[in-house]
Amino acid sequence: MPLWILSRNMKEVTKEQLETAARAILNDELVVYPTETAYGLGANALSQKALERMYELKGRRESKPTHICVPDITTADEYAKVDDRALALADAFLPGPLTLVMPTKRVLPELIEKAGGEERSIRIPDHDVIRQLMQLTGVPITAASANRADFKTPYSVEEVKEGFGENAEKIAVYLDAGKLPFEEPSTIVSLMGDELVILREGPISLEQIKEVLDDAKD
Repeated sequence: MPLWILSRNMKEVTKEQLETAARAILNDELVVYPTETAYGLGANALSQKALERMYELKGRRESKPTHICVPDITTADEYAKVDDRALALADAFLPGPLTLVMPTKRVLPELIEKAGGEERSIRIPDHDVIRQLMQLTGVPITAASANRADFKTPYSVEEVKEGFGENAEKIAVYLDAGKLPFEEPSTIVSLMGDELVILREGPISLEQIKEVLDDAKD
């Protein structure tokens, strides 16, 4: 059972709030949403305008890549080249706190493709709120952390608003699930070459990943 379900501070995000957030995403506006790790800043990853808004709010360099959230590994294959290793890791750990970096298929807007170069970073989060939001919108949603560049990772909407200050009003909808249990940001694994590379250590360990891939070879 995901840890976020056990939070005593958990708030319910209503159907009406989710529908409002979905309309905002499809209208190129920004939405804050919870994941099983921390709060994310969501924009329609198919919209150059929405991406520009997200980059500006975060103070993010245009050269810095952005992860995208998708509901499953089948959808990920629309935006990245999914190989057998990715399928094995998805089967073992996803949805969950694992980001897969794979070769891009270059189908997303210029801002996201230019920053990513040959890479596409895919996140399949394990939290009902963002998963329902993806279902309602039918589009990939950015998986950027809901903070300014180089600020602390936010685990509550209050921390998000504090971090953005007066710019917090530029976010159209806050999907507030309460204070999230502290969890490290997702493990990031690069599958760009023959050798797997851990780009960021997180809740899923290198040993766990290697074990799955070794078993897949047998």
